[in-house]
Amino acid sequence: LLAASPPAPFSPLPAQPSSSSSSFRFSLPSSRAVPLTAPPAMLSPAALRSMSSMPTVMALCPRIGPFPTMRGGGAFAPGTLFFGAQALHVMVTSRFSFGAISTRWFGTGRPTNGDLLKMHFESMTEEQKKAPLFRDWLTYAASLPTRKVKDSTMVLHEQPFWAKPESLGRLALELKEPTTIARDAIHYLCAPPGSGKSATVVPVFLHPDADFTHLLYIAFRNNDGKFFQADPFDPPGGPAANSILAEEQGGAFAVDLLRSLLTEPWTTSGRRKIPLREVPGNPDKAKEEVEALLEEHCGKDCKVLLHVDEHRDMCDREEHPRCGARFSYGAMSAWQQAKNVTVIATYTDRPLAVPSEQSSTVCRVPLALPTFDPDAAAKDLPELKVPSSTDPSHDEQRLQATLRFRLAMKLRIVGLMYLHRHLRREEDLVLAPFLKEFKEAANSDENVKKRLESCIKICAVDDVETGDQQKDIASSLLLGLKDGSEELEQSRVSGLVVLPNRKLSASLVDLLGYRDPKHAVYLRGANRMAKVLKAPRSALDGTPLEEAYAWVLAVRSAVCETLDLGRSSFEAKFASIKLGRIYSTKDDKAVDWKFVQNMRDDTLYVAKEHGRPGVTGSEALDTHPRTDIFFLTAMGQLVLIDVTGSCRPNAVRSKLEKLTSAVMMLQKDMERGGVREVHGVVLAPFVSKEKGRVCNDGKEGLVCDDGRVELVCGEDAKYLLGGLAQVGEWFREDEKRD
Repeated sequence: LLAASPPAPFSPLPAQPSSSSSSFRFSLPSSRAVPLTAPPAMLSPAALRSMSSMPTVMALCPRIGPFPTMRGGGAFAPGTLFFGAQALHVMVTSRFSFGAISTRWFGTGRPTNGDLLKMHFESMTEEQKKAPLFRDWLTYAASLPTRKVKDSTMVLHEQPFWAKPESLGRLALELKEPTTIARDAIHYLCAPPGSGKSATVVPVFLHPDADFTHLLYIAFRNNDGKFFQADPFDPPGGPAANSILAEEQGGAFAVDLLRSLLTEPWTTSGRRKIPLREVPGNPDKAKEEVEALLEEHCGKDCKVLLHVDEHRDMCDREEHPRCGARFSYGAMSAWQQAKNVTVIATYTDRPLAVPSEQSSTVCRVPLALPTFDPDAAAKDLPELKVPSSTDPSHDEQRLQATLRFRLAMKLRIVGLMYLHRHLRREEDLVLAPFLKEFKEAANSDENVKKRLESCIKICAVDDVETGDQQKDIASSLLLGLKDGSEELEQSRVSGLVVLPNRKLSASLVDLLGYRDPKHAVYLRGANRMAKVLKAPRSALDGTPLEEAYAWVLAVRSAVCETLDLGRSSFEAKFASIKLGRIYSTKDDKAVDWKFVQNMRDDTLYVAKEHGRPGVTGSEALDTHPRTDIFFLTAMGQLVLIDVTGSCRPNAVRSKLEKLTSAVMMLQKDMERGGVREVHGVVLAPFVSKEKGRVCNDGKEGLVCDDGRVELVCGEDAKYLLGGLAQVGEWFREDEKRD
């Protein structure tokens, strides 16, 4: 029950209108009331999002108005809005009308980030909105990031953001939690152009796990011409040739820029020049001035997320590179060291003006971009819906994983901005033909497997080349490098991406295009992985996850001359990746001991079966039981690796039990193949360590007579994916999806 006065406690009464236009009684099965204080206050977007997954009644008081504009409908008149997991109820107080709409915002689509950001803005107190920048929503919204796509300007916060919820949540928590390395850490997102770096910040700001009151955006390039710049920009007159003075100038510049942002809202496009002070003052004073500015204009208890975009163009960095870098460091340090300010920098490269995490001063800390989710995109673009049955078989799930990988890669290479153009019904000659063809294939047959295979063929990525560029650190990039490492600092690499474990790698397209002069096996693995993307194949048996592990494990052995798999360590240095079969049929009792006897210790073997890269259609081979990847060490250790993309502990347990049985059977006759020990490893990256312990009966491994079978899962298994962890989420199978 909600009235114009503070509401009485909720009681599940039959739905009925009252005699007054100011109240309405209703009930929702399994709902719970959200208590409102007197006077009632609008719940924050973070609260809205956190409750949207449960049957909840959310009340927005009539006194709050005006209500935000919802997609598909106009602005609500002052009234009451009830938001629940089952329905949306709207009451307009003047001779009210009542309507129930399914779990979407009045009309079509879910609330956009723009809707939620506007709700957050309108829920801010007067004290938090004292700055002219916050005069009204349109004034504030004009300060937020935009991007030019062909002949149109795209307002980023108005576009759907399609990301894996868990990866977005991880990013929100990493921004919220102070780094253990240094208190004053400037977080950064770096990735190739068009990856969604700038578009990520608003969804993170709105995430329930984030805890910010204000989002401020500062651009130094692009943004439809609305960006800041030091004045003068370059020598003479620009940042001082003395590095100490340049740092002090940067701190003063940070204060003056922030004052301009808060007190002089953007009205037209055009760069805004911030004059450099002749006598800048001490850097500590700059931090205090930033704090005073924010307290004056954003409130005493404000918590600010400061988005610094295109930081490399803050000032000239060509004539006096060191001094230009110190200027940038001074500016970003002044912002970050201020109380209750968190800086997130976005650019195609790291903020090299700021030291890496090894520094005890203000340092830079990399953050991984949230993973693009094609299933989320399909909710706005039904043409992208992946075929599925009510109870998909294991084969269907593997096909779906392959399709999601190829589909996501194709869309990323073409550019996600074209999906937004298509959604806005703008002229689209790039994606429209593909989307039409994909939709037709997804509905072409009653058999789901045939539809999946048709879609997989359509999603072939033809413009991926391998071995085009020699790169001495290609193998290290594939394994992942720590920011600040000597290898990375000595070799300038463009288009770096941050992995979930905060190591750095190159984009998958770049990794495929490299060749390593020191390790020939790198290119062999790249060629196999490229075929997963390019070949018009069903990929029924050879999933991308298995090929990813084969590539990275082969290169890891070549670089480290050892492979650590769980608690087991094997001396191995592979020079080649080849197809092979330990079992001549799909029966794990039909062991080909002659093949085992001829196995080379410098070769990593991938099971030869239908659907693998390198296996022609004329080879009607059975699936290979129990193992996807295997090798023989010089010490006579036969190692079987079974890879699973399953999220279900029971499925992983079954894998573990079957591999254990196979290892024990092989050990009985292993002398026939010249084998001294047999080991087994199940790699399950999408089952957490906690659930993995349940799969493994609480043990680290199941001990056999002369070998060991163990489960490597969760973060340990993802670590073994190296740089390919950037696309690892696309390999996930049997995940529950809407």
